[in-house]
Amino acid sequence: MKLNKQITTLLLTAALLTPSLTACQKTPDVGDYTTPETTGETTSKNPEFGDFSLEYYKGTWYDSQLPPNELTISSVNDEKIECHLRVLQLTGFDDLDLTLTLTDKNLVFTDKDGLISGTMQFNSDSILVVVEQSNTDDFQNGESWLFTIKDTIVRTIYSSSNSNGSDKVVCKYEYSKENSKVYLQIDAWNQTLVLPFTFKHIVEIKFAPLAATIVGDKGFFVYRPDNDGTSIKILSFTKGSDEITEQTIAWDEAICQNQIFCDFIDDENGYIFVTEEIDAPGFSRGAEKVAKLYKTQDGGKTWISVNCDNIPYISLRYSLILAKFVTEDIGIIAGHLGPDDFNFHERTYITKDGGLSWIPVDLSDFVDIFAYQVLDIEAYDLQYANGTYYLYVEDIGAEGVNNPCYVFTSTDGVEWNYLEKVN
Repeated sequence: MKLNKQITTLLLTAALLTPSLTACQKTPDVGDYTTPETTGETTSKNPEFGDFSLEYYKGTWYDSQLPPNELTISSVNDEKIECHLRVLQLTGFDDLDLTLTLTDKNLVFTDKDGLISGTMQFNSDSILVVVEQSNTDDFQNGESWLFTIKDTIVRTIYSSSNSNGSDKVVCKYEYSKENSKVYLQIDAWNQTLVLPFTFKHIVEIKFAPLAATIVGDKGFFVYRPDNDGTSIKILSFTKGSDEITEQTIAWDEAICQNQIFCDFIDDENGYIFVTEEIDAPGFSRGAEKVAKLYKTQDGGKTWISVNCDNIPYISLRYSLILAKFVTEDIGIIAGHLGPDDFNFHERTYITKDGGLSWIPVDLSDFVDIFAYQVLDIEAYDLQYANGTYYLYVEDIGAEGVNNPCYVFTSTDGVEWNYLEKVN
């Protein structure tokens, strides 16, 4: 049996309106640091340091190396500058909201809880944060971080994987002081496709949720175009061409869009799942549900809505990790492993009628084959061939890095048989 493990990951980039940080040095030699000269009045709305105004620094600054410290400058005005500092300590992350005031050449900061205060010094290619006074054991007086700017940054926003684990489509964001772009990297085609997006999509929308896939010589990029929750956009493109065709699917009632799953069964038949977060009875932390389901039978030229009323809720603690069709009628949705108050059959369902009704997958008769004789398992793929369902599950509860995987078969999607353990 060939293992066909399909994993879709969403690697979210945060607000990247400003340059990213590439190095974070703990306790640098402050004495060797040259404070930049200011220009203009120090009480101006956007005080300038060197060749850059503070507007240049707005946004979230990341350290690409460990520890993963980050500094966010959210607002700059004539009264105060608001920042958020997230620093990794031995006890975990410390999150501090800072308010800065301009004094001469430095910015003096205090956090809202009165834990630390100090200075923040700006240069054209760096920011130095120095703790002058600490009222907590988590920080020491004189502790500091030096953030430096990389000329060009590239961050992965999203990637979809083939069955062999290789990247199918990778969406990346590239930023430099002179330019920025969002593009798809399609290794199978040896092609890079620049997408028509602006800073608004990066900073405000952050491309969550989104999905991308290719089938044959055609590709599709599906995303939420705004925060209204009333539409999705589908960008389609072809191998060897830079031309992009845009479609919009809209609906009347807004939903809290959570994830998008999109793929094709063959050249003509494809699907799009749009999930939402909702409050539902019996789900203490909320639930996730497939709110919109669309299918195409003509290679993506048109999309038909499928009634989602009978699609079950999945506890938000698990959220969907798998939503796919393997034929025009047979599909699966599955959620993450969570506390045992929601069993495997309460977060894994199969449809045999194109998504109109869903059957729970019950593997409780096979509990003894798993590592701890409990259903600490997740479904990660479903295949269908010659009248037989092949369900792949991973034993998340097993010890070790490489969790064991198991294959179960069924002829009707209801009664299951254990087939084999796979690597």
